[in-house]
Amino acid sequence: MPSHKALARMSRPKPRKADSEDWDSDSTLIEESLPIELDEAWPYAFQKDQEVWVKTAGGLWCSGRVTGTPPKMGQTRLKGGLYYRVVFNKNLRKDFAPLNGEIKPDDAHTRSLLKEEGWLP
Repeated sequence: MPSHKALARMSRPKPRKADSEDWDSDSTLIEESLPIELDEAWPYAFQKDQEVWVKTAGGLWCSGRVTGTPPKMGQTRLKGGLYYRVVFNKNLRKDFAPLNGEIKPDDAHTRSLLKEEGWLP
């Protein structure tokens, strides 16, 4: 019998492809369902100055903010996708891709995932 997580994945709707045209739109949620794991790839279109959580190369999750630099297309672990420039740890800048599972919006759902995995009290 499939696990709870496997069943949840099987019932999820197919995501719409995020593209750079979404950068200036008001719509940020590309997929109707939410990720069930913190590191899960999730096609989400971020906005300028949006507060986010990013996973560093060292494996730490840090809060940050999307800069005004337009997103760039690049290869992700799944396929081509957008990379967003984020400022975190006061002055560090790096590009992160939602399809790599390394950037999530700072919202109640993401914070609950961070708590579940021990990153937040």
